[in-house]
Amino acid sequence: MSSEDERVIDEERIEIAEEGEFENTTITQTGSDGRTVETKRIPICDHCLRKLGGDFSLCYKCRKKLCDKCKVDFRNNKTICPQDLRSIHPWTRQTFKVALLVANSIDNAGIIHKITKIPKNEVREKIRFLIEGGYMDRHNFFGYCISESGLEAIHSWSQLFRGATDMIQLDEEIKGFVLRS
Repeated sequence: MSSEDERVIDEERIEIAEEGEFENTTITQTGSDGRTVETKRIPICDHCLRKLGGDFSLCYKCRKKLCDKCKVDFRNNKTICPQDLRSIHPWTRQTFKVALLVANSIDNAGIIHKITKIPKNEVREKIRFLIEGGYMDRHNFFGYCISESGLEAIHSWSQLFRGATDMIQLDEEIKGFVLRS
């Protein structure tokens, strides 16, 4: 039996793994006082801080570890974190709602207000932001048209908002409106 096998652990610690640490690791150290400390480092989602199991994703831009709820499937089968998505498509929840309605051919500010309860002036600001940001275009006869960049942003943000009560309700409102039209 080696001295390694006979080592007595005086203290056990559990720590959160740093960004860039991808596996459960155990570090055993003996201090100058002769005490042996075993530290287990557990990987967590760098966005929501949930403990990660065996499967997780990495943001292609910043290399943060992401759980399934926080990862966003992005361009060309890449994964991105919410912070980096926000830097590429700086949308708010309200912007997403307005864009989603426009994508469903609901582009009247009054109707958008009625469905989302977003004040009309804010709806107009969101529409202006979407046009100026290249997320949608204005068409003379057909209202607005969502651009490829807008579709990418809708797809990306919908992954983060999936399952949220207000988004489920918004989907129902859109279905109801489309069926009545």
